[in-house]
Amino acid sequence: MLWAQQADIRGTVGKTGEKPAVAVADMRGTGVAQAFMDAFNRTLYSELQDSGRLKMIPKTVYPLTVPQQPSDFHQPHPWLTDWSGPPVSANYLAFGYTAVQGNQLVLFGWFYDVSQQTTQSAQVLGKLYFGSLDQAGAIKVARRLRPNLVRYSSQYRAPSRTTACGPPRRPAGPVRRPSAEPARPAPRPGRSRTTC
Repeated sequence: MLWAQQADIRGTVGKTGEKPAVAVADMRGTGVAQAFMDAFNRTLYSELQDSGRLKMIPKTVYPLTVPQQPSDFHQPHPWLTDWSGPPVSANYLAFGYTAVQGNQLVLFGWFYDVSQQTTQSAQVLGKLYFGSLDQAGAIKVARRLRPNLVRYSSQYRAPSRTTACGPPRRPAGPVRRPSAEPARPAPRPGRSRTTC
């Protein structure tokens, strides 16, 4: 009697169609800039939500300590895990602040992949945005930031798992960034793998 050997087949199953979960901290302004932050924050959040490409995390579940700049992160709290774990469960965090420089409104904005272990590896975007020192300028700055947040969050890959279902997927190629910004490795959320 002949016995057939059973082949071990492994593959990766990913969640398709899952939108990246994004938390957008209410940003504050220094001095005169604070007067325009309500219009900025309202515009940024609503336009990101209206894009339909992101899962916006409600501000009611945010931690009490909200960063305004990278140096605000300290272990154990506030830390990246405050944003990546429950109840927030975000993939990304947008944060920053505004100031007045040379009679202009300047946003110091950051976008972090909060699944990373360090603030250095978490930074996806760190950029300055300029607008006029009025409500229209604040809205213009929010609208300049919005497409960058949508573009960088579109690199999100939902965590996947290995199962006995087929050949492994090819890893994603390198991320292309605008030439004005330094090239960085693509943020990749951790992947849990199990052996069949």
